[in-house]
Amino acid sequence: MNLQDCYNPWNMQTRYMTVKCWSWKVCHELHNMMLPTDMNYIPDAKEPSIVEALKVVESLGWFGITEYYKESLCLLFYQKRGHLMDGCSCDATREIHNKHQTHHIHPHDSRRLNLRIQRKVDQLTRMDRILYDHARDILLARLHRLEEITNSSIIGC
Repeated sequence: MNLQDCYNPWNMQTRYMTVKCWSWKVCHELHNMMLPTDMNYIPDAKEPSIVEALKVVESLGWFGITEYYKESLCLLFYQKRGHLMDGCSCDATREIHNKHQTHHIHPHDSRRLNLRIQRKVDQLTRMDRILYDHARDILLARLHRLEEITNSSIIGC
């Protein structure tokens, strides 16, 4: 399978965190030049730098994570306004209403994939999993700090 000019999930987040470019089109073209052209050949030498990607995530003043969507929005609002918006606290009487876009993709559970496919996905996302775990830890630390500052429960309501 030729990957040129196609969506390529191979350590996608880590690649995008480590390539310096100013537009999506330029980034996409740079990433395509870096990619292996055969899905069965993922050389270690071409893996994006996890160290550089971690530095970029650590330097961000704010980022959100889908699994913590509401909490991420609450943190952003607090950083911009200096107080929690209605609905952020677990004991809030109002909820934050968000429109969820599915893009016509049906819910799925990656645990239902057969072991061979799971291993391929793991190979394709090795660096991204490290990056995600680190980003999640940073976000959770920031959210715990926000809970301390505001004396509110915010995570996992």
